[in-house]
Amino acid sequence: MSYSGVKLPEFDTLVARHTAAATQMEELAARLYQELTGAGLDTTPAERIRKLAAQVGQEAEDLRKRQRIVREMERHKIAFGASIATGSIITVPDSLAEAQGLLDGTLAAKAAKAAAAGDKNALKQLQAYAAKTRDPSFAKTFLRQLGAKGGSRSCQPRSPLNCVPTPQQEVPAPRRGKPKERCDYSQRLCPRAPTQTIPRTWAMPSSMIW
Repeated sequence: MSYSGVKLPEFDTLVARHTAAATQMEELAARLYQELTGAGLDTTPAERIRKLAAQVGQEAEDLRKRQRIVREMERHKIAFGASIATGSIITVPDSLAEAQGLLDGTLAAKAAKAAAAGDKNALKQLQAYAAKTRDPSFAKTFLRQLGAKGGSRSCQPRSPLNCVPTPQQEVPAPRRGKPKERCDYSQRLCPRAPTQTIPRTWAMPSSMIW
């Protein structure tokens, strides 16, 4: 099944009906199988219904997982949608793994910001996401939520949780005057270099690295 988002409260109704349909089909297949077996008839029709019921059950489970993610988004007030006259539309990635990464990455970024401000409880929450750092969806969302516009990032690639904003720094300006000789700044051969602004970088304080 493919999704680009869900509409509430219709989505909750869909999940409930899909789950009920899977259960009813499974019960129907079981009763039909018993009747066909008792009559000494071919049980193929019952087996087909049972397979179909299993497929519907898998889809229902997928829907329930998405429903839990949406509920977590609502509980943590994570806005990934828009309100309309008949309800709300919540954007959910097509991949269930991406949807979970979107949620976890956003929550981890919130915890990282709070931890950088000195919240020890937030640091514990952040550490709980350490196992998810290899998830591309998680890492992408985490860095996007944590990133600053116009800034650069210099993080350890294997652990995006090592990224916490640090203030921008300025390099002192040199004394005015034309250099007496040609300088190659790339090779650091000049006694003085022109004014530079070090880009905003990201680094996890040593107390936050585990």
